[in-house]
Amino acid sequence: MASAGDVKAPRLLGVGSPIVDLAARVDDAFLHRTVTGGKGGTLHVSGGELEALVSRLPEAPRLVPGGSAGNTVAALTRLGVPAALLGKLGCDERGRFFLDEVRRRGGIASFITTVPGGRTGTCLTFTTPDGERTMRSDLGVSAELTVAEVADVDFRGIEWVLTEGYMVDAPGFEAIFRRARAAGCRIAFDPGSFELARQHRELFVAVLRDYAELALVNLAEAESLCGPGAPEVLAERLNSWSSCVVLKLGSDGALIKRRGEDAFRIPAVKVENVVDTTAAGDFFAAGFFYGILSGRSLRDAGACGARLAAAIVQVNGTELPADVWVNLRRSLAPAGFLK
Repeated sequence: MASAGDVKAPRLLGVGSPIVDLAARVDDAFLHRTVTGGKGGTLHVSGGELEALVSRLPEAPRLVPGGSAGNTVAALTRLGVPAALLGKLGCDERGRFFLDEVRRRGGIASFITTVPGGRTGTCLTFTTPDGERTMRSDLGVSAELTVAEVADVDFRGIEWVLTEGYMVDAPGFEAIFRRARAAGCRIAFDPGSFELARQHRELFVAVLRDYAELALVNLAEAESLCGPGAPEVLAERLNSWSSCVVLKLGSDGALIKRRGEDAFRIPAVKVENVVDTTAAGDFFAAGFFYGILSGRSLRDAGACGARLAAAIVQVNGTELPADVWVNLRRSLAPAGFLK
């Protein structure tokens, strides 16, 4: 496993499942007929179950690199911020595709381990005409990050460590937070989905309370952790655990609450045509971290997040056209930051 000593330490290290997304556009009738569980949710399935769903698609899906932390890292890389993903891939065709894409985008690949004979994590994303996405994931070897592998990582020099809730079943999940805190990293946590937040509520609350200075949570996840309530009430409750809360509210923007200060709203950037909401929260996080790492205020960082979220929902999948990235870098970069 690579360490910060092997390469220049990334400013942000995402810890998550390096996953290949299989992006499929379907109608609501197909979704209700084929997929069990609620629309808009995320559930884990076996490799066999996922491939059976793929076989029923009306047309072949499009392959794109994905995973929550992976999407955030990739977007930060596109904005010129040194960022890396810590995770595991299989030595298979999808794993090679993922690594090739990381390198093509200029990302740091040395924190990713490949496992001979392992199966790369895969997420089948069903996107309906309203832009909502429903995901079924087979995490493969990405869920097998061990305590020993975490211990082999040098966290020194890394400013932020962002861990996703999808890693909860990995043996090294809790070790990540202990090691990052011991190295002086600032820690952020994203539960990943409302199903995971509900299933692992006590553990996720402990992570927020004991390790994470920043909670990146959407409304459904907040309700799974705190119970139903208005966004302001939920943010206050989350703020009792983490010193800073970013409550993502979709088309209603976001609510940011830092302990000891009043909460404030970040308005969403208006989008005329929402094509696909996949990775909207991940791109919001990337914009937010971009703002924080460039010395912006929380309010300005939130505005950066809203810009990136608005950009990604206008395309299908998790990659923006090159000209959009050029415009984003020009419009977001503070003087002297991108050198």
